[in-house]
Amino acid sequence: MLLLFNIACTLLAIAVVWYGFGHIDAFILFIAKTLGFIGAVMLHRYSAKETYYYFRNAGYRMRSVILTAFLADTLLYILSFLLINLITHATEHFKS
Repeated sequence: MLLLFNIACTLLAIAVVWYGFGHIDAFILFIAKTLGFIGAVMLHRYSAKETYYYFRNAGYRMRSVILTAFLADTLLYILSFLLINLITHATEHFKS
């Protein structure tokens, strides 16, 4: 559920940033992703407190699971943004 909500927030942020500014700004998109992730965690805490028994039974705290998910999401965001910038720059270079 957290992953789907976070993907939806990311796609919505990309659409809003693209529509509002005409280009994707990395910092604004990162802020939007962070707020979306915080919203997903709050939604999860409110609606599904008793899930993830596997992690709890294995001795993991939910804070560490959520922090790890946030760090993985941030790393994937940085890598994907760098890849998109690299492809965009290469495309512009080959056009000229």
